[in-house]
Amino acid sequence: MAKLKHVLCIPFPAQGHVTPLLKLSQCIANHGIKVTVVNTESVHAQVMAANQPDDGSNRINFVAFPDGLETDEERKDWTKLLESISRVMPGHLQEFIEKVKQQSKGNEDEQISFVMVDLIAGWALEVAKRMGIKRAGFWAASVSAVALTLHIPKLIEGGVIQWAPQEEVLAHPSVACFFTHCGWNSTMEGLSNGVPLLCRPYFADQRLNRSFICDVWRVGLGVDADENGVITRHEVRTKILAVLGSDEIKANCQRMKEMARKSVSEGGSSLKNLESLIELIKA
Repeated sequence: MAKLKHVLCIPFPAQGHVTPLLKLSQCIANHGIKVTVVNTESVHAQVMAANQPDDGSNRINFVAFPDGLETDEERKDWTKLLESISRVMPGHLQEFIEKVKQQSKGNEDEQISFVMVDLIAGWALEVAKRMGIKRAGFWAASVSAVALTLHIPKLIEGGVIQWAPQEEVLAHPSVACFFTHCGWNSTMEGLSNGVPLLCRPYFADQRLNRSFICDVWRVGLGVDADENGVITRHEVRTKILAVLGSDEIKANCQRMKEMARKSVSEGGSSLKNLESLIELIKA
């Protein structure tokens, strides 16, 4: 009989990182693989409150680690959060893996055999490496953002230095366009529903995503600030009317929607990648 597998998934504690890794965890669990998801205590409470009985999360075991911070106000400071997590959570992770091993009492099916880690929580990959556990990195943004990150040395050399059911809302036929910060999850949700995008990025990969949305895929328009840094009502109105009146943008949105549908269908690139991951875990 083939040995069962136990996958440990560790997202970075932000909604745009937790949500896609939870979805991937459910896909893995649907293939008969045991999955445990580790969150910080504050995120764990939110996930438990949000999960519905029939959303597939009952096939996943959730555990919580302290993040080393005392208040939610401190957690709003990303510098403090990153520093604290990197300092305290590696020890908690190693203790947890060892505890699971001891409790399994030699039952290899229960022992953690694979670790899936959000790359921003790269410390977890180091823990898995030290403990001899197979591991893989998870990137919650676009592959273009990964490529950009990998090219940072080259860029330096060159001198370039509360929640709503968004997917359900975007799928509603009355939605004519989506004003977005261009986070990768929001971008994918808009594209997969064929909704034109109005773009106002802020940081990280969002500006790169805006370039693809407006200049490459041509499925939306940027909303620009004036010389005082203010987005005027005239600018918003002008861009909304331009998006709603563009047959080219509407056609491109439908084309991207169909491409997204095919990628998760039989023979599609995303489904093939998932199948490859399952094979890697089971190997």
